[in-house]
Amino acid sequence: MSLVPYCKTAAQILDDATHVVYYKFDSSPSFLTDSGPLQISGNSVGVSVVTSPAKANQSLYFPLGTNYFQFQGLTSFSYSNYAYSISVWIYPLSTTSGTIVHAHGGYTTNGVGSTGWCVPMLGFGSTGRIYAQSTVTTSSLIVLTGPIITLSSWTHVVVTYSTTNGLRLYMNNALQTSSSAFSFTSSGSPNTITLGNSLNGLNSTYCPQGSIQPGQYYGYMDSFNFYSRELTATDVNSLFTVPQP
Repeated sequence: MSLVPYCKTAAQILDDATHVVYYKFDSSPSFLTDSGPLQISGNSVGVSVVTSPAKANQSLYFPLGTNYFQFQGLTSFSYSNYAYSISVWIYPLSTTSGTIVHAHGGYTTNGVGSTGWCVPMLGFGSTGRIYAQSTVTTSSLIVLTGPIITLSSWTHVVVTYSTTNGLRLYMNNALQTSSSAFSFTSSGSPNTITLGNSLNGLNSTYCPQGSIQPGQYYGYMDSFNFYSRELTATDVNSLFTVPQP
């Protein structure tokens, strides 16, 4: 519950209802702090905040090794067919492999066990192309093939899903590719999202890899957003062109 001394607009109310997390990756107050309405604090291993390069203020650096940023307890995302969207700025130093966004849920212990669900949602293939993926069943994927990503340069990436429009991949404010409508399968229990690594997802038979070459994402990220709705083209344009507070 929150109380504000003004009348919120319809757009602000929609954002309150569907903006799951927003990580600025700035050092103040902490790069683990969620600036979205739910205030879901993250946790991390091996990453660091840097001033340059940064898309806005500061960014998060993922070195080579086993490094990641993670947040948990995503209830709406655990329901099959629930709409979702991802928005993130990336500045890769390598594109021959690497998981940018990975999700899992329903595991027995800490992401390791004989049952569960997981999916590499966004990452690179061996040729430098970026791929967006979603689950149709626990063992099969919808895969969208994106363009080859420029090294050492900022690129805005948005992935959206709804039962009406399927999976869509936007790059720098332009729709690159999309799927037909399909039913998204999730875990049925609160999910966890990991940025920069797939971690224990590689150990599970319930985690099809698709076209993404698993491994450490090497480079920088900035302004990560996750929504429980399908972003429109207008929303994507706003995230691309208007600096976020």
